[in-house]
Order: sequence, then C-alpha cells, then structure tokens
Amino acid sequence: MISLYLAAWVGTALMLALLPPATARLTRLVTRDSIGEPLRSWVRKKWGEHSLPAELIGCHWCVGVWASILLNTWAWITIYRFNVWGLGFILAVFVPSALTTAYLASRMIDRED
Repeated sequence: MISLYLAAWVGTALMLALLPPATARLTRLVTRDSIGEPLRSWVRKKWGEHSLPAELIGCHWCVGVWASILLNTWAWITIYRFNVWGLGFILAVFVPSALTTAYLASRMIDRED
C-alpha cells in the first residue's frame, strides 16, 4: 500500500514539474516559432495588425495563461482518471497550479530573449 502511495506522489510531482517547460514550449510555438506564423498571420489579417487579438496572440505572457490552462486541465484530468487524488483536492489545486505554471513558463521565455 505504501508503494502505491509513494508512486502517486512521485507521479504527481513529476507531472507538475514538467508543466512549466511544456507550457513554455507550447507558448513559444504559438508566439514566436515559424510553425505558429500561419496562426499569427491569420489573426492579423482577420482583426488587423494592431488589434487586441493580434497583440494577445503575440504576447507570451498572454498565451502562456491559456497554454497553462490547457496543459493543467490535461494533467489534472489525467491525475484524476488514475484515481490518485480526490476531486476536491484537484479543484483546490488547479487554479494555483495553472497560474504558477503560466508565470514560470513566461519567465523561462523571458530568459531566452
């Protein structure tokens, strides 16, 4: 029983440790890399070069929040599906986890510049 409990803690810690770099990479793909250029170009054409959507899609702090929400949702659903932690725990940790992940990811991208 103790080994399953330890595995749950290690698995959760590993998943949470991987969220900031994964979020940073997804954010960079959307905001800076050439693979995200078609999306950025489409937004600029549809709403204009200096529109709010165009500014948001190019801002790594802004995209980082949405990427963090996406990846945290996936991570916590995965953790929940494996019955590692109860739903109450997951709901209590989701928002701080998503915000922290977004912040750390954006700081990682800031260091690259």
